[in-house]
Parts: sequence; C-alpha cells; structure tokens
Amino acid sequence: MIAEDLQARRVRQGWSAHQLARRTMLVAAEMGEEMSLTQQAVSQFENKKLKSVPRWVQFAETALDVVGLSPDERRALLIKRFGRFEAQTPTGAAHLEDGDEREIVKYFSRISPANRAAILQLVRCLAVGVDTTVHPSSGRADRMSKKEGR
Repeated sequence: MIAEDLQARRVRQGWSAHQLARRTMLVAAEMGEEMSLTQQAVSQFENKKLKSVPRWVQFAETALDVVGLSPDERRALLIKRFGRFEAQTPTGAAHLEDGDEREIVKYFSRISPANRAAILQLVRCLAVGVDTTVHPSSGRADRMSKKEGR
C-alpha cells in the first residue's frame, strides 16, 4: 500500500524516480541525515522488490508534502514530523539543472567521508547564514584570507 501511494503521488507531482530520490536526499540533509538514494532504489521499492519499508520513505513522503509550502510552513511541517529542524534551505537559492546536480553528486561521491562531512557542515552553515570566514578550531581560513590580502 505504501509503495503504491508513494508512486502515485510521485507521478501526480510529475516527478521521475530520479527527481524523487534527489529531493528525498535534500529533505534528509535538512534534517541532518546524510543518505544516498538512487532512482533504482526508488523503483525497487515502488515495484515491491523490498521486503521492508526503508527509512528513506519518510523523507520521500515529506519531500512530496512540502511542495508549494512557504519556508515557514515547510519548517513547521519538518518540526512536526521529525521533532527538530537542523538547517534551513536558503531563500532564493540558485536552481541547478539535473545535469549540474549529477556532476556535483559524481564529484561528491569521490570525496572521503570526513571531507564530505566537513563540506556538508559548511553548506549547512552557509544556508543559515553562519559566518564561516574563520575555522573554529584552527583559524586557517582567516590566515589564508590575510595572506591573499582580503
């Protein structure tokens, strides 16, 4: 039942399985969860090839539920559903084309897990407007800025 409902909602929204996977990962990232989800995994679930309901389904349902909501409504829904809100999507964020996102994901998959976590933390800080000019533990970015004459 859940698989059919998810597929019907995805199709009604006009999304491909790839788009649902991408938007599911974005919602998960907003909640501080790092996950990898592919079009193939979405299709396997929708075609009932999985024995249990994967954890990502709650993020996929939320991705479909937040379409068209204002930022405040989106935040309220995420808090209601998950009990917390880790980061905000920046207002007026640039839209990436699918090809751009694929290149970013391909590049990102080659980065070590430690560096990937650092990049995700930086993106979250930028999304909520935290000053990232000085690294809190080393001050490295600040020294680089002075050296470059900034």
